[in-house]
Amino acid sequence: MNIRDSCNNFDNDDLPNRHVHDISIPRRQIVSFKVVFTMIQYQAGYKSVEGEVHAQVLDFQEAISCGSNLEDARRNLESALLDVAETRMERGEALPRPNPSVADPEMDLQEPIYLYLSASSVRSAGPTGVVVS
Repeated sequence: MNIRDSCNNFDNDDLPNRHVHDISIPRRQIVSFKVVFTMIQYQAGYKSVEGEVHAQVLDFQEAISCGSNLEDARRNLESALLDVAETRMERGEALPRPNPSVADPEMDLQEPIYLYLSASSVRSAGPTGVVVS
């Protein structure tokens, strides 16, 4: 197995951190995988309300959740962010652009929250069709 890893970091508004990995597996057929990993940083806000913690991704308004304490709210917000991002992508909709300067004065705590994405493609070359022996 021949594995070539190349990490390309670049500044781009849509893809702040990108890592590309090419994996080639020599066999009867040549198969090549290209995998792209991207991290998007959004801003999470947390507010204590009546004994619970309400949570929202401030620059991805659909991602909201709550929890009985801060750790629960963080975990639930991570799940909500994944769910709404996946739903948008399945519908062919764009993800909102991160806004590092977004703020909500009503929040008790603001901190970064990260969405990791990966995409891959497979290319193969070799015989196609039916093989008769």
